[in-house]
Amino acid sequence: MSSRHAYTLPVTSANYVPLGTRVLSFGSRLACRSVGIVCECGAIIQGKCTPEEIERHRASNRHQRNMLRHSGKEVVACEEVSEYRDAALALVNSNDVVLEVGSHVGGTTKVIATMAGRVVGVDQQPELVAQARENHPEIQFENFDAFDSTKLMALTKSLQPQRFTKVFIDISGSRDLATVFRMMDLVDKIIGPDAMVVKSQAAAVSVHA
Repeated sequence: MSSRHAYTLPVTSANYVPLGTRVLSFGSRLACRSVGIVCECGAIIQGKCTPEEIERHRASNRHQRNMLRHSGKEVVACEEVSEYRDAALALVNSNDVVLEVGSHVGGTTKVIATMAGRVVGVDQQPELVAQARENHPEIQFENFDAFDSTKLMALTKSLQPQRFTKVFIDISGSRDLATVFRMMDLVDKIIGPDAMVVKSQAAAVSVHA
């Protein structure tokens, strides 16, 4: 995309070391000493590597960001609504079944619908879903919190044998990075889409960094 504020994480097939692998450092006398372990995200966890330290690392933004980089999926982070909708026009095609998390009154969902084979919008605010259904009766809108893994899984299963190939996420562009990554991680685990597009100022800055 042409916008200077939309960034794509590199799609890689990174070979990272499994968690628990001991990292060794060799000094000038070839003496070997332990300096930590390598997490599955590729980061070295230094110190005593207690279970508490490992869990703290796994809960960190750094771990979540590294895991997304290693996932092999395309992740596009956008700061503005215009970039978010441009991504829909650029990345979605008629073979795609798309989920939009945070569909609001259906403005972007409608844009996605012009490109996708099928789109479903989800929002936790009942009044917004009611308005979206009134505005766009031809589009499916569901009312639940996408952080509810049971409901998200039920929606995903209801599509079978189809699957969501792309997921657009707009849970408020000003949400903190940890919350955005938590949503992305949940989507990745339950749906496993080929690509995610996220409208988030924090994520866009993080990816660019």
